[in-house]
Amino acid sequence: MEAGAVSALMGSMDATMRQRLVESVRSRGMKGFLTHELIAKHLFSNTFSSGSGPAEAWAMEASNRNAELAPRFLQRLECQFDNTMASFRKAPTFKEACKIHLTTGLYLAFLDKFSKWAPQRQWTEIKVNLDTQFDAGYLDGDFAHVAEECVPPIDLRSVSAFRQHMLRFEQSMRQQKEERQQALARDVAKANFAQVENQLQSDMTALRAALGDNTTQAAETAKDVKYMRERQQTGKDYVDTWMREHCKIIEGGSDVNKSMQEIMAFLEQFRGIAGNVYLICGLDFTIYPANSELVQSSCNVLATLLAMGSNNIGHIQCPMFHKQTSEMSTVKHTRTMEDALFKNNVNIGKRVALLFDKPPDSRGDQRASHQVCIAASHKLFANTSAFNASDIVVSGRVGPVPLIRVIDFIDYDESCKPGPADRVEQTLGLF
Repeated sequence: MEAGAVSALMGSMDATMRQRLVESVRSRGMKGFLTHELIAKHLFSNTFSSGSGPAEAWAMEASNRNAELAPRFLQRLECQFDNTMASFRKAPTFKEACKIHLTTGLYLAFLDKFSKWAPQRQWTEIKVNLDTQFDAGYLDGDFAHVAEECVPPIDLRSVSAFRQHMLRFEQSMRQQKEERQQALARDVAKANFAQVENQLQSDMTALRAALGDNTTQAAETAKDVKYMRERQQTGKDYVDTWMREHCKIIEGGSDVNKSMQEIMAFLEQFRGIAGNVYLICGLDFTIYPANSELVQSSCNVLATLLAMGSNNIGHIQCPMFHKQTSEMSTVKHTRTMEDALFKNNVNIGKRVALLFDKPPDSRGDQRASHQVCIAASHKLFANTSAFNASDIVVSGRVGPVPLIRVIDFIDYDESCKPGPADRVEQTLGLF
């Protein structure tokens, strides 16, 4: 075995490696450090490779053709010898040395790939840390698993020591990327703000130039007021003309029969004329009148008008609660009205909500914000009424419409301040 060791030492070993091995043996001796078998079986020779059997895929990485492998393998044996107590020192067998040789080859391959990926400013510190773990044997289990279970290319995450550094680097890179993105977002926001600010200043300068002095502004304002007044008057004239030509509003009073005669006289002029004539009959029971005969006769007239055709519809505003009545009375009035309509074959199934828009300064206004109404038709035309497809009937709501203050009502008496029921009776002329 000694002759084979001498033959391998002098014949197949690189001169630099031979000198390095001789110096190491001279300072430590062969006992407990190295055996002639390792040298004789060419473990330090240029052509040796420990990548065989299950680790055959790593034959290139475990070959001494890599000039760094044999010296680093010897360094690992020296660290193992130096860090072991003299009484426990034992030279590795050839099988054990092959495992260490294979582990050393894989470590160098992993280290080379990691050096190209890791930040250069931290590389020296990281390498010292990894060398310390490798020389202490902490990485042998991971590399044994890689040799038997994995194949090239190298996956740095398969070894715990490299995986730990990679995770830390990736986290640092993500943080740096987020910081760069945040800085870029701040720069973009500042640039956008500066652009908007410059645009606003430019627009303000242009507006000041366009507005001119106070005299010019006053003249322009007068023109605007005149234009709005003329526009409102034009619209009012158009509405008045259209209403005169196409519509007629007939207001009912205490004499319902007289109102019925007036309506029939008006409709008579359209007899035999082509085209549709629409009749909207309104009954306002918001403040329920005290005259029950008036309620009954009004419902009778409504039913008669609705039975005249499918183009006629009734708009009935149901009773509402107010300070001069009670909730029980409001319910009773509603039932009385509905019973009168039912008896006259009026279909009251379609309900419409009348929405109110109160004035901004109406904090103490306790009036309701909506009112229930009925889109009534005769039962003969319940399914064929021309108004069944109207937006109001389909959506079930009207408005919001303005709800003016009580003191703004027409002919409101500020001195006696009549209540809701008093105003209705005055309008109907009942007392």
